[in-house]
Amino acid sequence: FGSGARPPSRAALGLAAMANWMAMQQKGWKGGGKAPRIALGQQQQPQFQQQQQFQQQHQAFQPPAKRMRMEEPPAEEAEFDLLSTVGGEVRFADPAAAQQALQLSGSDFFGGIIGVELDPLSKDQTKVIVTGVPVGLDWGKLKEFFSVCGQVRFADLKKTCGTPIVGQANFETPEQASAALAMSGSIFRGHAVEMKLHKGCKEGTRLQILNLPPGLTWQELRQFFRENGHSPGICDTSAAATHPLTAEVRYDDPEHAQLAIETFHGSVLAGAEIQVTQDPTAPDGNKLRVTGIPPGLEWQDIKDVFAQCGTVAFVR
Repeated sequence: FGSGARPPSRAALGLAAMANWMAMQQKGWKGGGKAPRIALGQQQQPQFQQQQQFQQQHQAFQPPAKRMRMEEPPAEEAEFDLLSTVGGEVRFADPAAAQQALQLSGSDFFGGIIGVELDPLSKDQTKVIVTGVPVGLDWGKLKEFFSVCGQVRFADLKKTCGTPIVGQANFETPEQASAALAMSGSIFRGHAVEMKLHKGCKEGTRLQILNLPPGLTWQELRQFFRENGHSPGICDTSAAATHPLTAEVRYDDPEHAQLAIETFHGSVLAGAEIQVTQDPTAPDGNKLRVTGIPPGLEWQDIKDVFAQCGTVAFVR
């Protein structure tokens, strides 16, 4: 190569030639003249070592596509909200299976205690109403649970806010409405229903019904009255609501606002637990934020409740 010549590349000489050249350098040959002879074992030893090193490096490196895929950690078990529940319905292939399903009322269903009763609107008696289903479950779990009773043709869960709702029932005469008030306090699908004359009806023919089961339809409410010997006309419920209400309550006196927090925070309003906190946007401390209010409850109802602690200037 000549004195001071640059070593050839591996691509030009190959591993064997490179190993031979490195061996000659170790023998003190600087180029020119006859190159010293290298014993076969001496020539192969550096080559073997380099090949071994190359193989070790090749084994240590793997392209991303060929790397061993690490096992993913097992998924955590789904958590269900046991404090909020929804209603559902299950339709069977025959009435006998529906009757068998009634025996499951009071059973534990993913941590929640469910109620099961025949749907009064089911003419063939194959449909049951299920209450107390924990929020977060799907209809497939409901179908699987009730399949022990017989063939399930249909199962569904109502999309509700999970809190009791409010309803209204209109009667032809004030006497009919007053007679229906006797139903107040009766148990309807596990809920102690509260009834009172609607303050917005001067004729006295409309009732307001509180603490109704979540997702209850107006047809089911009317059927509830009919089963107890009353025949209302137009009925309505807030079953379409998907979340509880939030209200703003403002007092004239901040001390009354503080008293309302101490009195009503964590209390039950129309069957639902409410939370009462001070509104951070009110520097004078006279405005409250109320959450968890059952859908369908009117502002006048909220004002009447909070007026127990002082003069309420505003409710929204």
